[in-house]
Amino acid sequence: MKKFLTSIFLSVFILQSTGSVIQVFAEEVDQNYFIVTAYYSPLPDQNNYLTGNFKDEVILNGQGIAGASGKKVFSGMLAAPSKYSFGTKIHLDGLGIGEVSDRGGAIVPAGQRGYSYDRIDIWMGYGDEGLKRALYWGKRKVAGNIVDATSSVNLDYTSVPSPNWISVGKDDISNKSVQQSVLEPVEQNVSIFEIVLSSLNSGNYVAELQTLLSDLGYIASDYTAGVYDDKTIEAVRSFQLNFGVISHINDAGNGVYGPKTQKEFKRQYDIYLKEQKLFQEYEESLELLQQEAQLNAQETIKNITNVGYGEISSSVREFQIVLSNLGYFDYKDTAIFGAKTKSSLIDYQLENNIIDKQSQVDAGIIGPKTLESLTEDIADTYFIQKLIEQNSLNGYISYVKKENKKIALELEQRKNSQEQISNNTIENTPIIKKI
Repeated sequence: MKKFLTSIFLSVFILQSTGSVIQVFAEEVDQNYFIVTAYYSPLPDQNNYLTGNFKDEVILNGQGIAGASGKKVFSGMLAAPSKYSFGTKIHLDGLGIGEVSDRGGAIVPAGQRGYSYDRIDIWMGYGDEGLKRALYWGKRKVAGNIVDATSSVNLDYTSVPSPNWISVGKDDISNKSVQQSVLEPVEQNVSIFEIVLSSLNSGNYVAELQTLLSDLGYIASDYTAGVYDDKTIEAVRSFQLNFGVISHINDAGNGVYGPKTQKEFKRQYDIYLKEQKLFQEYEESLELLQQEAQLNAQETIKNITNVGYGEISSSVREFQIVLSNLGYFDYKDTAIFGAKTKSSLIDYQLENNIIDKQSQVDAGIIGPKTLESLTEDIADTYFIQKLIEQNSLNGYISYVKKENKKIALELEQRKNSQEQISNNTIENTPIIKKI
């Protein structure tokens, strides 16, 4: 049924004059959870199409008449990875019991496409109403479990709202050819940044707010209860205090998601999204640099693999430069593998636990363990030197601190050491943008 499903990230975006199947993702790890997204069946008389017309919509999404099982679409129909056989009944908290009767190329199990949960799609009906429901549903982390095959299907897609304000922007559509047919977003009526929420509220708006609070670090990442409870009040209050919306915990409006809070919240969330995009670009740049550093190290090692005591050659000179860059050779590179070079090599081997004592047979000899260690250190040195050249090392250290403060401290020390080392042969080629 679903020949191709365009992926759309939904939280706060809007559809002006076109629309389609919604596919949304998440990354978390727990048992008995699914990433639940939604899809629908297009009709020839819809007001809105993602592709601009019904014919192309059908090409994009399939006929929408029956699932891959051959069973006609029905309320409670689920698309699931192939590990769930057709007819499998799954209970989803807050929704009810659905039945697996469809597949989809993007509907994959945990561990594929970066997903940490099995992905499930719920069929949301026909035409514009189905589209609105799919867009409104967006992504949800939903607790669930497989139930007995004799259980009755009671998942009612009509219980999902189909508001007119939902929409999506063209930059959030993964299919490049489809992007060209979608107009820029125009916000209409109500979004999460325009609706007042308090302890009187519960439901999907509250769940969305909790997701955004989680993104900003004010509430646990797995907390999307959909109830404006004490945890949510405290999270909103903390945000208000941090950004000056209120000055004291007893100020009027504390813990209430009102107009002033909405305005500041939107501003901070926009900053968060930009930072996430920047970090993604930065990660990609770092990966490219790491690959280049590894290639550089492998090429360098090729030239010094067979050098030994008493040799005079350009390869020995290159080896001396390597030892100098690593902080073990404090002499002029002479291209002569003499006592000073051998002593420097032994110091390196001892410090890196390649040998236990100077009198070992393989002390001062470039063997397999030494080559392996040198390759790693050459790559690391190249990587850090490039970051220094680009004034990017401080940004990288800040980036690493998010994951491992110990590594960040080691990098600080490497930075201070590396900045003092001269006489290196690394080309001054920009690789990474400063962040």
